[in-house]
Amino acid sequence: AHAVFGHEAFRKGLQAYMKKHQYSNTETFDLWSAWSESSGTAVKDLMSTWTEQMGFPLLEVKSFKIEGSVAKLSLEQSWFLSSGKVPPEEKTWNVPLLIRTAKQTGRDAVMMTSKTMDVEVPLGAGETADEAFIMINEGIVTPMRVSYTPEMLQRLAKAVSAGKLSAIDRSGLLMDLYALAKAGKIGLDEVLKFVSSYAGEKDYVVWEALDTVLMGSNKLFMGGAPPEMHARFKAFASALVSKGWKEVDCGWTSKPTDGHTDGLLRSLLMRLVSHFAPDGDWIEEARRRFDLYVEDPEGRASDLPDEYRTTVLQAVLSKGGKEEYTKLMAAYRKLEKNVDLKHVQLSVGWSPVKSVKEEVMSWAISGEVKIQDFFYVMIGVSASSREGLGMMWEFFKSNFKTIHKMVKSANGSIMDACLSASCGGWTSEEKASEVEAFFEKNPLPANTRKISQILEEIRANAGFLSRTVASDLAKEEFWNGLA
Repeated sequence: AHAVFGHEAFRKGLQAYMKKHQYSNTETFDLWSAWSESSGTAVKDLMSTWTEQMGFPLLEVKSFKIEGSVAKLSLEQSWFLSSGKVPPEEKTWNVPLLIRTAKQTGRDAVMMTSKTMDVEVPLGAGETADEAFIMINEGIVTPMRVSYTPEMLQRLAKAVSAGKLSAIDRSGLLMDLYALAKAGKIGLDEVLKFVSSYAGEKDYVVWEALDTVLMGSNKLFMGGAPPEMHARFKAFASALVSKGWKEVDCGWTSKPTDGHTDGLLRSLLMRLVSHFAPDGDWIEEARRRFDLYVEDPEGRASDLPDEYRTTVLQAVLSKGGKEEYTKLMAAYRKLEKNVDLKHVQLSVGWSPVKSVKEEVMSWAISGEVKIQDFFYVMIGVSASSREGLGMMWEFFKSNFKTIHKMVKSANGSIMDACLSASCGGWTSEEKASEVEAFFEKNPLPANTRKISQILEEIRANAGFLSRTVASDLAKEEFWNGLA
């Protein structure tokens, strides 16, 4: 509403509404009426399709072409379902289209009130056909997903690389693309091709979106993709994250000039570097701080601040062996605070040494770790690698009776967490069937809902992965083209 009729009309209408009804009860339509009076817009007609029906739309650009100084688009809207399933019924919304071009932003909204619509967008003054791009949901104001044509995506990718879009628009484009890929509307190859245009990104909001895409894709590949495909993805992610870390240059310590998002960005990039690029100067500094910390975990806690302690511990363990594990466990036994213990519990399983992983899993159910905390160890092992995921599931099956007995009288959420850690990372139909068969033989009535959710997620990801494996991501030349 604010974007459609502007700040002043929005403010006046809200003030009138509050004043008129300050001592009385109201209905939703009272606010619509106040805004209608202040803006001259039929707000009830605009808002009713959003408040009186479930869901939100997918807006597809069916065709796009530039003729002279005008871009011509054919649009179609439908009910968007994240599962990718065919909607059970047809719906339409009154959709405000906030369209921007390369040189013109802040245009008045164009209303789309039918299933299909043709739109002509004048290009900005001095805007050539070669540099032109069209973004339909400027500011990500309207709650919808937008599916662009391949040509439009190429133009938008160039705009991202050239820094011509705001942070919120760069973020929104990514989140739309990833949601569309998960729903089967586009391929993950198209998403990652678009991601490559974000090399050197510096904004926290955008890195949040990149984190969603990179970590989500990594889970997908780790849970069932061919190893060579997963390795190529990690190499791609490593290059992107390494460049981001260097460009942002946020360092290891906070500065007096840091704003709220500076600390958040440092923490997020640390986590991504730990997962995809733990090498060079970064891992050397991580090891230095690790050695200081494990020597005196209480006195040297500031060398590994809470914001990235788990991240660094996991990275050093993943690049180390028995020695690093032994040092960390010795430090663990000097700690008292639950939050400090949790950092270690989430990290010790990241060692690549099989015998260490086995020792860690046995330790988790030994009784030394509190009932409400032992699943953190399981999470660490399963998240560490494909091998860790497989070992955790086999350990859970082999020790099911022991684990069940441990948590039988505890809150059901603890077993739910164990289930997620043990089998929630798989992304193949074969593993879904295996998990389903195991719990049919070993029922957990109190956790039936969680098991169903896990199976649904595995199967949804299995469908996503099967489409991905059949795409250009299976070809080495695709990855070479992203470099």
